[in-house]
Amino acid sequence: MMPHLGEELWRRLGHGQLLVETPWPEADGRLTVDNSVTIAVQVNGKLRATIELPPTPRRRLRNPRPWPRMPCSARSRASRRAR
Repeated sequence: MMPHLGEELWRRLGHGQLLVETPWPEADGRLTVDNSVTIAVQVNGKLRATIELPPTPRRRLRNPRPWPRMPCSARSRASRRAR
Protein backbone atom coordinates (compact mmCIF):
# COMPACT_ATOMS: atom_id res chain seq x y z
CA MET A 1 0.00 0.00 0.00
CA MET A 2 2.82 2.47 0.84
CA PRO A 3 4.48 2.46 -2.61
CA HIS A 4 1.11 3.33 -4.16
CA LEU A 5 0.54 6.09 -1.60
CA GLY A 6 4.01 7.48 -2.25
CA GLU A 7 3.39 7.57 -6.00
CA GLU A 8 0.04 9.28 -5.49
CA LEU A 9 1.54 11.97 -3.22
CA TRP A 10 4.43 12.47 -5.67
CA ARG A 11 1.94 13.03 -8.51
CA ARG A 12 -0.13 15.48 -6.42
CA LEU A 13 3.00 17.50 -5.68
CA GLY A 14 3.13 18.19 -9.41
CA HIS A 15 5.85 15.83 -10.62
CA GLY A 16 5.22 14.29 -14.05
CA GLN A 17 7.75 11.47 -13.77
CA LEU A 18 7.07 8.39 -11.63
CA LEU A 19 8.73 8.42 -8.22
CA VAL A 20 10.28 5.01 -8.93
CA GLU A 21 12.02 6.40 -12.03
CA THR A 22 13.31 9.54 -10.28
CA PRO A 23 17.08 9.46 -9.54
CA TRP A 24 18.30 9.88 -5.96
CA PRO A 25 19.37 13.44 -5.12
CA GLU A 26 23.11 14.12 -4.94
CA ALA A 27 24.46 14.92 -1.47
CA ASP A 28 26.31 18.20 -0.95
CA GLY A 29 29.36 17.49 1.23
CA ARG A 30 29.63 21.13 2.30
CA LEU A 31 26.33 20.84 4.17
CA THR A 32 27.52 17.92 6.31
CA VAL A 33 30.48 19.76 7.89
CA ASP A 34 29.92 21.25 11.32
CA ASN A 35 31.18 24.78 11.95
CA SER A 36 31.58 24.12 15.67
CA VAL A 37 31.74 21.23 18.12
CA THR A 38 29.94 21.34 21.48
CA ILE A 39 31.81 19.73 24.40
CA ALA A 40 29.99 19.05 27.69
CA VAL A 41 31.79 19.78 30.98
CA GLN A 42 30.60 17.49 33.77
CA VAL A 43 31.52 17.32 37.46
CA ASN A 44 30.32 14.26 39.41
CA GLY A 45 28.01 13.35 36.53
CA LYS A 46 26.25 16.73 36.49
CA LEU A 47 26.41 19.07 33.53
CA ARG A 48 28.18 22.27 34.60
CA ALA A 49 28.90 23.96 31.27
CA THR A 50 29.20 23.52 27.54
CA ILE A 51 32.07 24.74 25.38
CA GLU A 52 31.79 25.61 21.68
CA LEU A 53 35.03 24.94 19.79
CA PRO A 54 35.97 24.98 16.11
CA PRO A 55 36.41 21.46 14.72
CA THR A 56 39.94 20.15 14.39
CA PRO A 57 41.07 18.05 11.44
CA ARG A 58 40.95 14.30 12.05
CA ARG A 59 44.28 12.54 12.42
CA ARG A 60 45.03 9.05 11.24
CA LEU A 61 46.12 6.58 13.88
CA ARG A 62 49.54 5.04 13.45
CA ASN A 63 48.25 1.58 14.24
CA PRO A 64 44.57 1.28 13.29
CA ARG A 65 44.33 -2.18 14.91
CA PRO A 66 43.12 -1.65 18.52
CA TRP A 67 44.57 -4.92 19.85
CA PRO A 68 47.94 -6.63 19.49
CA ARG A 69 48.21 -9.46 17.00
CA MET A 70 47.63 -12.84 18.65
CA PRO A 71 48.20 -16.33 17.30
CA CYS A 72 45.02 -18.06 16.09
CA SER A 73 44.86 -20.42 19.09
CA ALA A 74 45.00 -17.54 21.60
CA ARG A 75 42.32 -15.65 19.65
CA SER A 76 39.95 -18.62 19.69
CA ARG A 77 40.49 -19.13 23.43
CA ALA A 78 39.76 -15.45 24.06
CA SER A 79 36.55 -15.58 22.03
CA ARG A 80 35.40 -18.72 23.89
CA ARG A 81 36.00 -17.00 27.24
CA ALA A 82 33.99 -13.95 26.15
CA ARG A 83 30.87 -16.08 25.49
